[in-house]
Parts: sequence; C-alpha cells; structure tokens
Amino acid sequence: MKNERTTQNFNDITIFSKAVLEDIRCFGTAKVKIRINRVIEVIYSTEGDGCFHTPNWEYVWNNDGTSVKSRNLDMIEIADK
Repeated sequence: MKNERTTQNFNDITIFSKAVLEDIRCFGTAKVKIRINRVIEVIYSTEGDGCFHTPNWEYVWNNDGTSVKSRNLDMIEIADK
C-alpha cells in the first residue's frame, strides 16, 4: 500500500487550507492551532507559489499547512476566533 500523503505536493491547497484562506478573506487573519498546542495568527502571501505565515514572518507554512521549519509547527486545526 502506498502512503498517498508522500506523493502529494506540499504547495497544493487542501480542504483545510481553503478553510484557513476563507477565514483570512473574511477577517484579515486566521487563528490556527499548531502541533505544540499554541494558537497562532496567520496571513497569506501570494508571492511566488504563495504561503501562510505569521505577520512578522516568524513562522511559515506551505500551502497544505505543513511548516517549512519543523513538523512540530504544522497547522493542525482552525482555532476559535
């Protein structure tokens, strides 16, 4: 059996990242929980392939919500506003 996640492109927009983008479109930012149980405010940059990031660029994520720095920083859910 093949692990389908390993064949997906991390720059693909997923159902989850579409929902995060919708929050950003509606509210200007989105709040997401990351694996280390912190809630982070994110925005989206359309430069290049696009990416999610914190307003100060401390954290950056691929379009699928995976962190470019550490698996511990992956977005795992949309947090309550």
